[in-house]
Amino acid sequence: MPTFLHRYLHYAVAVVESVLVELATLSGRVDTLVEIPGPSMPTVYRWFTELLSTPAYQWVLQRIRGSFTAEAWNGTPSPERARVLEATRFLANQVNSKVFSPILQRARLAHLQRYGA
Repeated sequence: MPTFLHRYLHYAVAVVESVLVELATLSGRVDTLVEIPGPSMPTVYRWFTELLSTPAYQWVLQRIRGSFTAEAWNGTPSPERARVLEATRFLANQVNSKVFSPILQRARLAHLQRYGA
C-alpha cells in the first residue's frame, strides 16, 4: 500500500465512516468523537474536510449511473457534506459495496493531477 494512503487506512473503514456520518449528519461536533480512544482531532478534521470536499462530490456525481437527487439536509450540522455522504452511499450501492469511505478516498485523490483520471 502506498505510504500516502497510510493515514487513511490506519483506522478501520467502519471508524472512518462513523466519524464522517456523526460530523456531517448528527452532532457536528468533533469533541464528542474524541472523548473515547480513536483518531485525533486533526485526523478527524482532515477526514471531514478532505474526504467530504466539493471536488470529491463532483467526482462521485460523475460516476453515478442514472439519476440522483440529493435530499434536503438543511437541518444537519453540515448540509453540504451530508450531501457528499448521501451521493457516495448511492454510488457504493450501485457498485454493490457495503462501505463508502474507499470511494471517498479515491475521489479525494482524483483532483490531484498525479492520481487523477
